[in-house]
Amino acid sequence: EKDQLSIDFLPIYLNSLRWMNSQQAVLLLPWLNDNLQNHVDEVYSFMQRYRCVIYPLMEKDEHIMNIMKSLLLKYPLKQETKFDGYWYSHTVMTILESQHDENFAQQINSKFMEEKDSMLDSKYVNTIYKTLLSKEYIDCIWNEFSRAFYDDNHFMFYMNIRNDIGSGFGFGEGFLFKGNDERIKELCLLYPDKVAHRIAELAPCFEYKGDGDDRKVTGFSHIFVWLLDNFADDKTVLDGIHTNLHSFSWSGSIIPYHERNIFCFGQLLNHTNSIVRDWAKECLESEKKELNRELGNEEFDSMHYNL
Repeated sequence: EKDQLSIDFLPIYLNSLRWMNSQQAVLLLPWLNDNLQNHVDEVYSFMQRYRCVIYPLMEKDEHIMNIMKSLLLKYPLKQETKFDGYWYSHTVMTILESQHDENFAQQINSKFMEEKDSMLDSKYVNTIYKTLLSKEYIDCIWNEFSRAFYDDNHFMFYMNIRNDIGSGFGFGEGFLFKGNDERIKELCLLYPDKVAHRIAELAPCFEYKGDGDDRKVTGFSHIFVWLLDNFADDKTVLDGIHTNLHSFSWSGSIIPYHERNIFCFGQLLNHTNSIVRDWAKECLESEKKELNRELGNEEFDSMHYNL
């Protein structure tokens, strides 16, 4: 029609909007969905600016909710765009938590597994997996998601999310390890050469008792102990546990870190498997050397710099 503007004017139109009401949004969103391909930056920038208008519409109108899902699934993760990863993750999680939609959860997981396989980046917030790996959704995505641990075709995807689903640069419980022990163990037993060492690298490191200031380490985590009980003859598993313990961010004196490791390795000296005992003894000696070095460094700093 001669009275209609060309789609090429879409960026100008979106950038010129200063405000829109919910009625206008209802009319505009389907149009954006149909004309997304060549105007990714403008469409998603607009959606972020008007999220306060769009969110209430999603809750009231199933048609708008479906359009939002379509837009989120179409977003090209591989493309260099002006994109707010936090907004994307938050919107996806809002949808999944406001209504139980296993089909959308599967589609989002498939999208991430496919598009994150060809890049290594930290641009996109992986907190989506806090919801996808929860008890509400893990059953519907597990068969596909678990391939990241044993299928080399998904290695880059695994590298992209490993710090979010596991202990990361700390010692705690990542998204994957919240109530999923049995399926994790089953996967290790099904694919021991591929999975066990990766779980060793990701698992929470310690067991605790007490809360707050009274919280104390009681030993290595039950996942670590299970791995040692079942895969002690696999050096990659032992190396994975060692790597996990030594991948961390720390501030202040590092002496408590070594003292905690010494305490936990000491508990393994009576393990039934001689391989575990020998490994624990070697690690214990190394930790004691590091502890003595740190004690010496702190004594030196105290004497010479009055710290």
